[in-house]
Amino acid sequence: MKKRSSLIFALLLTTIASASTITGHLKQASEWANTVYLSEITDYKFILSGSSDCLVDSQQLDQKGIFRFDHLRANTLYRLSTRYLSNDIPGIIEDGERDNYAFVITGDQGNAVHIEADMSRLWLSYTMLSSTAELATVNNKVLYLRDLRKPIYAKMQSLDPTPLQTLKDPVKIAAYQLSLVREAKAVTESNNKLLLPFLLKETNPNLLALAAGLYQVELANNKDNDLINAHLDNVEKSTSSNLLHTVLIVLQKSRKVIKPDFLFDRSYILMEGKNFNFLSPRIPSKFILLDFWASWCSPCRKSIKTDLPYLSKKYTQEQLQIIGVVVKDKFQPAEKAVKADKNKYPQIYDQDKYLDQYFEIEGIPYYILINQETQEIKAFQGLIDLDEYISKEL
Repeated sequence: MKKRSSLIFALLLTTIASASTITGHLKQASEWANTVYLSEITDYKFILSGSSDCLVDSQQLDQKGIFRFDHLRANTLYRLSTRYLSNDIPGIIEDGERDNYAFVITGDQGNAVHIEADMSRLWLSYTMLSSTAELATVNNKVLYLRDLRKPIYAKMQSLDPTPLQTLKDPVKIAAYQLSLVREAKAVTESNNKLLLPFLLKETNPNLLALAAGLYQVELANNKDNDLINAHLDNVEKSTSSNLLHTVLIVLQKSRKVIKPDFLFDRSYILMEGKNFNFLSPRIPSKFILLDFWASWCSPCRKSIKTDLPYLSKKYTQEQLQIIGVVVKDKFQPAEKAVKADKNKYPQIYDQDKYLDQYFEIEGIPYYILINQETQEIKAFQGLIDLDEYISKEL
């Protein structure tokens, strides 16, 4: 072990004269592709996203599982990820075991970081060795943030997904899925109480952005939103961090007051070609749910076939009316998807991107709930919070 540590330290020393470097050794697994992908996190939306838009490099592991990324930006948040060979990862994803990413922060030019990990459980298994004490302090905090979330992963691992493989009724599938989410949500909320002090004291912009992503600040209540926003704004002003600026934008958007006039004072085109207006004829339900989706979005299609029928069965027509909104999609694929999914809800085709641009939608599925009695409009990114809100308000 001492010999291996000495070799790693020697490798770090040889990279100090060059640009920032990330090297590593992964224990390979037969079910995983023999490739490591490197993403540069320049925007909050990329922190936990599988998008390839932030991908900057990839490396094939050699026979010993070694990889190396050179000429990296200094003082930057990077994400390493590996890919499961099958499209379907068994079990429940985001349980810490099958999560396929690791975060690394580079230091000043010439510094290096080396990681050791098990490819099949990258997030929970990786350790880091940095070329300077200062950089080690920063990356040890990355690992602290990871360890802080271990109760969430323990809960996720304890959940039993087996019924999802045997249930056939979409409504029952959705109900069981929501029950699992509720259990995980309770642990997450408790964990976020521990994460909040870190968000309010840390001054490294990359660490703050990562903590914000793990906290999911877009879902923070107004009180916590204001506290986080105030601290991050001060740090952003002193560091001019572009990444932290994108976090602040998300915080501000989540506090955005949505006014109903823009929605009601115009007509829309349904997929079937008819005109549609929210006021004429008036929809006879207390709540209207707008489901933003696209044909290429697998989570959207899954929600349409399971979660939305669950809501339709739980609430009466006088309580809830669901309306789909097709965004970021062409008409023909969307039309085929409506038929294939037996999507019975009215579908607005947002051809002029009016609704997409107003709500500044970056990720789907996305939900807007309209209370026709109070004219209040609320945005949701998950159906669990939306379901609880409707139940509370009825």
